[in-house]
Amino acid sequence: MGTRGRSRSLTIPKEILKADYEAGTIVQIGNLTQHVTKVHLKEIFGMFGEVVKADVSLSSHGVPMGWGYVQFRNRSEAEEAVCSMDGGQVDGSVVSVSFIELPIREDSISSSTSSSSGG
Repeated sequence: MGTRGRSRSLTIPKEILKADYEAGTIVQIGNLTQHVTKVHLKEIFGMFGEVVKADVSLSSHGVPMGWGYVQFRNRSEAEEAVCSMDGGQVDGSVVSVSFIELPIREDSISSSTSSSSGG
């Protein structure tokens, strides 16, 4: 046997999930080498606009998993990064860069509806 199915499901950093964000401001970078850190991502993607957050996904053993996330201040900056960097190189590796849309948090739904419902 020896063949084991690997789940490549997205593990979105908790600080990004908890943060308020404008839709379309978070991009995922795939196929990163193990040498790329969040500092590198912030530096590289900072050429396209203000980076609010950057992170690299790590396994439970602290080993980089080959993808990371960058959150920009606004969508136009994120669009420029996706257009410029998708298929580009980071640390000698051709990377994929795409938008990631996060699910709407329930607490943001309840806070927006509670202000419109009187008592």
